[in-house]
Amino acid sequence: MQELIKKAGILIEALPYIQKFSGKTVVIKYCGNAMINEELKNSVMEDITLLKFIGLNPIVVHGGGPDISKALNERGVKSKFVNGLRVTDDITMQTAQQVLIGKTNKEIVALLNTNGGRAVGISGIDGSFIECKKQYTEVDGEKVDIGYVGDIVHVKHCLIDLLSSDQYIPVIAPIGTDEDGNSYNINADTVAAAVAASMVVPCFSVSAAERVKEVSSVYGDKSEIHIVYNDKVVKYDDVKPVNTDGRVMIPFRAALENMGASVDYDDSSRLVTAKKGDTTIKFTLMDDTIYVDNNGSESTVKMDTPMIIVDDRTLVPIRFMSNAFGMQVGWDGNTETVVILDADDYFNEFENSAPNISKLLNKETPKYNKEYTAFDVSFDLNNGNSKYSVAANGSIDGKNKDNVAGADVKFNGSLNESSVNDATLNAVVADDKVYFKTDVIEKLAQSLDNAKIKALALIVKSDVWYSIDLNKALTSLGVPAATINIVDSAVGGNTAKAMDTLKSAYQTEGDTDIDTIISLASMFDMYEQMDKYITVTETENGGYSLKMNIKSEDMLNILKNISNISDSDYNQLKNDFKFNISANSKTDATKSTSDANIEVGYADDMSLKMTVSSNAEKDDTIVTPEIPTGAADITDLFVSAIKTKNN
Repeated sequence: MQELIKKAGILIEALPYIQKFSGKTVVIKYCGNAMINEELKNSVMEDITLLKFIGLNPIVVHGGGPDISKALNERGVKSKFVNGLRVTDDITMQTAQQVLIGKTNKEIVALLNTNGGRAVGISGIDGSFIECKKQYTEVDGEKVDIGYVGDIVHVKHCLIDLLSSDQYIPVIAPIGTDEDGNSYNINADTVAAAVAASMVVPCFSVSAAERVKEVSSVYGDKSEIHIVYNDKVVKYDDVKPVNTDGRVMIPFRAALENMGASVDYDDSSRLVTAKKGDTTIKFTLMDDTIYVDNNGSESTVKMDTPMIIVDDRTLVPIRFMSNAFGMQVGWDGNTETVVILDADDYFNEFENSAPNISKLLNKETPKYNKEYTAFDVSFDLNNGNSKYSVAANGSIDGKNKDNVAGADVKFNGSLNESSVNDATLNAVVADDKVYFKTDVIEKLAQSLDNAKIKALALIVKSDVWYSIDLNKALTSLGVPAATINIVDSAVGGNTAKAMDTLKSAYQTEGDTDIDTIISLASMFDMYEQMDKYITVTETENGGYSLKMNIKSEDMLNILKNISNISDSDYNQLKNDFKFNISANSKTDATKSTSDANIEVGYADDMSLKMTVSSNAEKDDTIVTPEIPTGAADITDLFVSAIKTKNN
């Protein structure tokens, strides 16, 4: 009993930290010397499994030096070390690979699984996610070849992300590979540090990766001051940027031209004139005043740092140059990097590279004030020997002038052998909140012998209104602010164009950062890949038609580009998972119609077929759904349910 009380006390003390670090990724270096004692091994595995259960995402990087030395001794090979690194010839590399991947890694995976975890063993060879090159060391100033010892070039952590963000615990053996397919033994401490460092850089697709490859490379590099403009690292060949009293100074002509400005310099007056879009700036060298003309609106900006001359080059403060053209500027002290974001340039480029999605995002969605929007939904779900069939038809209230929307839906159908007839769902959307009441859950509880549904029915009563705060829920789930703004705009019936709403999310006041640049590149790259499966055509009355057709193979190819999943995992998904989505819609000032068909199959024992159609017309009727008062807030319950499922 005392032992249980002690454990309970420890857990109570740990609760604030569990809450603080829930959802965070933790990289654990498990050294070879800690694998000798069986009791210690089990204790470590219990602790790692517990971390996963309480909501953290542990990643284990293990060594195995004692096991490698033991295996080499059994083969009559004496281990040799130089500067703490094992000299790795052919036989040593073969042995290290066999021990680390075939023995040590599998033992750790087995122990974690025995303790209730779901561990997956991988090495840097899998998916080539640890790229390395041959490493040399120095002895008395001389370069020494130590064989197949790797120096990490890049960690493609997307494979780890897929595993750790789901229910698995990745266990990584410190073996990497070079571009020619050669395997290398890598110090486990080095691998753990590189994996941890890589996690700060979001996963992005192949084409985006090419665009921001240099950007991600500045992490941890403080050898010089870096300049990142949108998703490109700016190079200065002659005079490098310098830091003067906390202000980064760069050659004015190179700086302005890299920002896409045209530059004219009058040598006699020493006047610099730079133009970009509707903005023109003028300044005289060694003067501290910049004159700005933005589409006829004139202003002046005083520099708080004077210009300087380095090697006959005039250097100017980059923040003032950038701000004069309306760009966002940030400073990353950890990497000695100035980050510049020109959202207008970025979005203009995107409109050219993804024309269909760009058209769609730029369209304002008409509001149809007709009292009811008709729709029909039907789906058949096969799950093993069980078949579920549900049909829905009813009405959705049109958006009113106060941005309040309502819905009154009636369901008819059957689940298993029991019937669920005339189930109802009433919903209202207002002020970023969803209000609803329904008897669906109670009817399901009556029809299905399912403990979870029965328990949920005790909470969600058919005669009680409930509410979910969308902003609070999305923020709690870690949804980016830009996405929340888009959702908020859509739900609130904001007439602003979606593209403008998205752009404004990246033009907020304050400093920008490298993560923002990479996230933009990643998001736009996904749009660009999806664009070819969507066609948006202008129609009469300022309307447009939308056609979309995408199959599982198309989506898996996009997924492969984004996540860099292994060929084996890709082939498994390709064989198991099948879907086809086709949709057609037409929208103009007076009417909106849409039809969609969705077919999904998984592992031959589950399939879903769904058809959706809707029809809306504009008239003078304005519906004003009554906003429920005193609705029970279940936002926290909703968020907890989502997080529990994800973990």
